Amino acid sequence: MVIEDLKDPGERSLLDGLIYFLNILLAYKWLIMSVTFVVTAAVVVYCYVSVMLPPDQSPMPNQYSANAIIIVQQNDQNNIADTILEAMGASAAVGTNSFNSSAMLMEVLRSRTLIDSLIKEFSLNDRYGIPESAKGQARNVVMGHLRYYFSPTTGMLSIMYTDTDPVMARDIVNRLVELLDRWVKDNYNLDKQRKRELLEKKLTEVDGQIITIQKRLQSLRTRYGVMSGNELGAGLYSVAEEFNQLTNELEVQQRIYNTLSPQFEAAKLSSEYEQIFQIFELAETPDEKSGPRRSVFVMMAFGGSFVGSSILAVLLSVLRAIRLKKKASF
Repeated sequence: MVIEDLKDPGERSLLDGLIYFLNILLAYKWLIMSVTFVVTAAVVVYCYVSVMLPPDQSPMPNQYSANAIIIVQQNDQNNIADTILEAMGASAAVGTNSFNSSAMLMEVLRSRTLIDSLIKEFSLNDRYGIPESAKGQARNVVMGHLRYYFSPTTGMLSIMYTDTDPVMARDIVNRLVELLDRWVKDNYNLDKQRKRELLEKKLTEVDGQIITIQKRLQSLRTRYGVMSGNELGAGLYSVAEEFNQLTNELEVQQRIYNTLSPQFEAAKLSSEYEQIFQIFELAETPDEKSGPRRSVFVMMAFGGSFVGSSILAVLLSVLRAIRLKKKASF
C-alpha cells in the first residue's frame, strides 16, 4: 500500500493526520500484528513457565503474604498512675500523656535487635544468598519483605511478611509478634519497675527512721513524764530542745512517707494493669498468592508491544516517504 507524500504539518488538519496515521497502521498491519503477537506470546510462555517451575528456580515465583494484627493501646493505660495519684490527693506527673505507643512499637519492629533475631533464627542469610558478614544487606532484604500498616482510627497495627514459602511467611510474622511482646515486657516497664523498687526502698528507710524517732521520743516521755518539750522546766532546756528537734524530725519523715506512699501504690497498680498492645489475631498460612499479577504483566506486554510496533511503523513510513520524495526530485 502506497502512503501519500509528506506534507507540512501546518497544512494538515487533525482529521487528515488521523487518516494518515490509520493508513500507516493498515500499511504495516502485518508488522504490528506480528510484533504484538510474538511479544505477548513470549510473555505468556514466560509467565506459564514461572508458574510451573519450583519457587527457587522460577524467574517470577508466587509470593504469599502472612498477616498478624495487634491492637495498640493509645495512652489509656498510661493515665492509671496519674488517676490514682489524683484520687489520693497527690499531684499527677506532667506530660505523661504525650507518649505515642504506636510510634514506639513501629520503631521497635524496625530495630536491628528484632531483625537480626529473625535473620538468625530462620537462617535468612542462606535463604536469600547473602554472606554472613553482610549484615546491613541482610537487614535491608528482610525489611523489603516486611510491611507495617497502622490505622489511627482503629488503633490496629498490621504486620505483614511476604515470601515464596507461605509457611515461612506465617512463622516469621508470628515470631516477630512474640519478639515484640517479649521486648515490651523486658524493657518497656523496666523504668517503672526501677521506680517502684526505689520507692519501696525509700519507704522502708523512712519507715525505719520514723520508728527510731518514735522510740527516742517515747523514751524521753517515759523518763521525764511529759508529752512535749514545752512541759519541761527551765532547768531541762537541753532536753526540751532535743524533744522539739525529734518532734520536728518525726513530722518531716511522716510528710515524706505520706508523699511517697501513694506514689508507691500507684506504681504497683499501674505496672500490674498496663499493657500497650494486645494480639488481635496471629498470622495463618496464606492459601492465596499476593503476587505477582501475571495478567497485568501480559496486558502491559500487549499494550507496550502494540504501541512500540506502531511507532516503528510510523518511523518506517516516514523514512519511506523521504526516500520517495528524494527520488521524485531527481
